[in-house]
Amino acid sequence: MGKSFRCFAVTAMLCLWPLVLAAGPQVRPGSVTLTESFFGLIRLEIGLTDRAGYRVTGGRFARVDLSVDGGVPKVSAPAGMSVVARRGPEGKLRMVLRTGTSLALLRSSYQATANGPVLLLEFTRQDDSKPQHYSDEGDFLVMLDPGHGGIDPGAVRAGVSEKDIALKFAGVLAETLRDAGYSVAMTRKTDVFLRLDARVSAAREAEADLFLSLHANTVTKGVASGPTLYVLSGEPSDADAAAVAEFENSADRLAGYDPASGEDDVTDVLRDLAFRAAGEASRDVAREIIGSLSQSVGVIRSRPLRSANFRVLKAPDIPSVLIELGFLGHAGDRARMQDPDWQALAATAVRDGVEEWRAAVTGRNIASAGREARKGDRRGFDPSGRTAVD
Repeated sequence: MGKSFRCFAVTAMLCLWPLVLAAGPQVRPGSVTLTESFFGLIRLEIGLTDRAGYRVTGGRFARVDLSVDGGVPKVSAPAGMSVVARRGPEGKLRMVLRTGTSLALLRSSYQATANGPVLLLEFTRQDDSKPQHYSDEGDFLVMLDPGHGGIDPGAVRAGVSEKDIALKFAGVLAETLRDAGYSVAMTRKTDVFLRLDARVSAAREAEADLFLSLHANTVTKGVASGPTLYVLSGEPSDADAAAVAEFENSADRLAGYDPASGEDDVTDVLRDLAFRAAGEASRDVAREIIGSLSQSVGVIRSRPLRSANFRVLKAPDIPSVLIELGFLGHAGDRARMQDPDWQALAATAVRDGVEEWRAAVTGRNIASAGREARKGDRRGFDPSGRTAVD
């Protein structure tokens, strides 16, 4: 009797176990649709097994974050519009609406149906002639800068060069950003050498909204692993940051160019109001990327955000961050940085960090000072980002 009861109990638990795993709300298959009415009202309907918490962020890349379990649903949308669905920060389901214009949430509500609750979100189109989400030019342009290249291999360990790691990851990140609706440009797409000031000039001439310089770190003593992010400062945050900056700044010497000649001190550049605004934004976006990376592939244990006098970060009007993806001298990092699965995870984390930052600055025209600085260089800057002589 006891043995039979135990068998029955075990069988019952095994039968109920899938129900326990699926206890949270889920999106019902085939129940997500995006439509637009004759009067321009955009409706997103999401069928759920139960009511779930959600957050809506408007803008050119309006998004919905849902606290649901289960897989990523397919979304039905009319021609010219789409919804990119994926897992975002904290495991929430994120849906990014791509409609060609900025959206503002008009109203949201849950409606009861025979198949379960439906979350109804209604949006109106907004005038994109005004600044939205940092950019006042429409699409948000990210300039990716794969470090080194050509005659400059960067750091090299065990036959693996920094220039190849940076270029490969840049391609993965570019595709990941484009899938989320971003415009992307790259300072180099092949194995070519570029001076540091040419990289800055490329970002400024393209009127980029964000500049991400991609690298792979190395150390000559001690052990370290994981990504580290850097922003520009007049004084280094620590000795290690100073050493990294010195190494990265030395790239131009391979082409016979002295980076010290004709260059103004970074503290002079920092005095400009446009640069200070971009500098604050650089730290903000770096913090968001670190937060996202730490939940995905991890970051260096000690001080993941550092600063130093990096020449490639001297665009006075563009938030600029240098990302060291890992340490070539660390066998685990070296293997991970060459792993396509790791690259995809890290690229997704960087994208999520950028999106979190953009959501935080909605409605703030941070770029306006920089945009004015680029028009005829009336604020005293030449295209390379250095202070011009009056």
